[in-house]
Amino acid sequence: MTIIFLTLQPEICHIFANNLPDHTCFVFSQPENFLSIIRNMKNPPDLLVLDYTLFNHDIFNIYEQMEDECTHIPAIFYNEPCTSKLSRAKFWEYIIKYEDCFNKDLDTSIYVPVFEVIQKIVEDPDLSAYIPLMQKPKPLPQNFLKHNLFSRQEVFNTLEKQLYTLHHTQGMTPSKFYLLQLFYQNLDKYITLEQIQEEYKKDNREISISSLKVQISRLRTIMKNTERNRLIIINNKNGYKMVEFI
Repeated sequence: MTIIFLTLQPEICHIFANNLPDHTCFVFSQPENFLSIIRNMKNPPDLLVLDYTLFNHDIFNIYEQMEDECTHIPAIFYNEPCTSKLSRAKFWEYIIKYEDCFNKDLDTSIYVPVFEVIQKIVEDPDLSAYIPLMQKPKPLPQNFLKHNLFSRQEVFNTLEKQLYTLHHTQGMTPSKFYLLQLFYQNLDKYITLEQIQEEYKKDNREISISSLKVQISRLRTIMKNTERNRLIIINNKNGYKMVEFI
C-alpha cells in the first residue's frame, strides 16, 4: 500500500512510516498544491494521512476538494480531535467508507492494520503530549472548580466551615441564620422571594416580602463584613442566589 502523509510535524509522520515497514510511505510538509501533486502522480496513493491542523475546517473540506478534482483517495486525520465513542481505528474505517460516496464499495478491512498502528502511536502517553490536539487536559485546579455541594465531600466540608464561621459572626441572629441555611440548601440556584416565603411557611414561619428583603439585605452585610468568607448572595431578575467566589 502506498501511503502519503501530509503534516506540519513531519517527524511525527516519520515515526508512523517507520512503524509501517510493509508499506511505501511518503511524508510531505508543504500543503500548497498538494492535491495537484497527487493528481500528477502516475499511480495515486492508496491512503492519505493528514494533520488536522493543516486546514480551517469551516472553510476547507478535503473530501469536497477531492470530489471537485475527481480525485477520490481514502483520507483520514491522524490527530482528529473528535472520534465519537469508536476507537480511532474504527472511526477512520467508518470515515473512508462513508465520507466519500465514491468509496462506499471499498474493502475497508485492508486499512484496519494500518489504522491500528497509527492509533497505537498517537495514543501513546509518551508521544501524544507532543502531537497537536492529542494532549489530555490537566486536572482543573480546585480553586477553578464550580462547586457542587452534593457530589464533592471536600467541597461540602469547606462550605460547612464557612457556615460555621458565619453562624458565630456578630449580628448573626437565629432568624438570619435560618435564612442563610435556605440559601445554602439552594447553592448556585436562583430562588425568588416568593419561593423563600413558601419555604418559611413549610416550617410554620411567617414573613412578609418586605421583611424578607430587609433580612436579606442585613444578611448580605454580615457576609460581606465577615473575614475570610467567600459566600455571597447576588440577585437579578431571576431572583437571589448564593454563590462562592474565588
